[in-house]
Amino acid sequence: MDFAQTVDETGGLSEEVSESREKTLDLCTCPGCPTHLDGDWLVGYCFPTIGSSESISNEAGCICGNCPVYLENDLEHGYYCTRGSELEQSG
Repeated sequence: MDFAQTVDETGGLSEEVSESREKTLDLCTCPGCPTHLDGDWLVGYCFPTIGSSESISNEAGCICGNCPVYLENDLEHGYYCTRGSELEQSG
């Protein structure tokens, strides 16, 4: 799936994107990251419709490179929780 195509013609998430988002959330390793804050309920920051965290500001290490979502989607960046999704970081 192309991360750049996250919305359908009605402006909502397509079924394919919704399924991909759920898979991302299921496989996400954000809670085990040293940068992740306890109590921050958001995860899956690499997914374009999730965005970066509003509560995480300090980067204390990144485990994105070992995440199944990262590996499965051939992602290239990291610190999605503070720097934005793959799509945002790729410009």
